[in-house]
Amino acid sequence: EFEKAFVESTQKIFQFGRPGSYSYMETAIDLIEKIHPSTRGDSDCSRVCVKMSTIACDEVFKGLEVITQQRSYLFRFYTKFIRLIANFCPAMAPRFETFAKKLDFEQMLYPLLNDGNFRSSASSSDVGKNILSRLTKHCAQLLHSCVSSDPDVVTAWTVPNAHACQSEKFRQFLQNQCKEKFDWQVRKSDHVRLQQELQALVDAGDITCKSYQPYRGGAYRFIITKLKTCRVRLNVLSCSCSSSSDYDEKKIAQHPKDCLRDTSKVKRAKDEEMLQSLKAYLTPEEIRGLSSQKRKAVDALG
Repeated sequence: EFEKAFVESTQKIFQFGRPGSYSYMETAIDLIEKIHPSTRGDSDCSRVCVKMSTIACDEVFKGLEVITQQRSYLFRFYTKFIRLIANFCPAMAPRFETFAKKLDFEQMLYPLLNDGNFRSSASSSDVGKNILSRLTKHCAQLLHSCVSSDPDVVTAWTVPNAHACQSEKFRQFLQNQCKEKFDWQVRKSDHVRLQQELQALVDAGDITCKSYQPYRGGAYRFIITKLKTCRVRLNVLSCSCSSSSDYDEKKIAQHPKDCLRDTSKVKRAKDEEMLQSLKAYLTPEEIRGLSSQKRKAVDALG
């Protein structure tokens, strides 16, 4: 009976959890970890923990798909999650690695791999050590690819079918390779027309666009996001950042704010610094392997 009760309690936590929040997922993991000490030498309790963990891991992955904010307060949660996988659900390790590689590199993945608590928790088991090792090598390879590339070539945004848009309002943004997003405060009644003007680019897979309201009762906004990147030399970069500064920032925001011509050198120096930090976790053989591997996936970092 106790087995059924604990398994059902795990299911209930996720059934009534609030989408977009991680706290209820952490509650489920905490419950399993409180039971865990009593499982040593007790096959029945161990079986219960495995069942609860299998349910929890699957539900956590689903829950993480709708969490859009990537902040450092999630480090504690990821630390518990990787410990849960390492102790009870080793089959979920590849799924965790795939998920982690999709995290924002600078905001989440790199800081996470440098977080002492996360590394300590992952290193408590062979499964966790292997996850940590593969993710660290993956990130080091990405960074090495970036710092080894031509410094005059950058990853820029591109809209191959920009000519299909007839709107003068968007043309400058679409052709500016430094900008990814165009976020405009505009009347809600105009959004359908704007969507229609951009539909050809949406259908081509060049952009996404949507209407949204950032705050309850606040002004509606219309945001365009470019989806494709390319490698381009700085001397032929299509840039209109100087004229873009004429926009009223309260009504129109373009991201990133800074021009690629200005940020490319700063980014390269930062990539060098991050690579040196990750090398501290690699073996001499793994470090030599970075140079021997072919350059790949540079666009993953931008």
